[in-house]
Amino acid sequence: MTVDHTDNRGLLWRAFGGQAAPATITQEAFDHDDKHLRRLARLRRGDRPEVGDLWEYTQDLLYTEIQTPLFAYLLPFCLEAWREDLRGIRSEYGGFIEHFYLVLADRQVFDKHLTPKQSAAVSEFMRQTILEEIDDQRGLAFQGKNSRHTAG
Repeated sequence: MTVDHTDNRGLLWRAFGGQAAPATITQEAFDHDDKHLRRLARLRRGDRPEVGDLWEYTQDLLYTEIQTPLFAYLLPFCLEAWREDLRGIRSEYGGFIEHFYLVLADRQVFDKHLTPKQSAAVSEFMRQTILEEIDDQRGLAFQGKNSRHTAG
């Protein structure tokens, strides 16, 4: 049975209500250099963030107080990167993803910084992305990352 995943990403963005970046960034940068936060706050839907900026942002999320409006604005970009990594679309997100999983695993982050609607949308986006990947697998054999994209 094939599931229609065409609107999975649109549902995520709609759940965050076309959230605008906060006018002021109060998020403390873990390394005390907030250039990555300013670059991330300039992103618009469809933009692809720099991998290094995402990695630095995970450090901020893990080790400093989270600015809720900035987190809600950037989370869809982070989840898009997670999706591209999981689906084998892009492979350079590995270091970011490794630390992003730690943020995702902390239920308090979602309870404190997201609305129930946003939390539900994140869960559904992740669930649908995983199902999309399962649907696209050809058989049970797996020979390494991106193998189905490079095999003839």
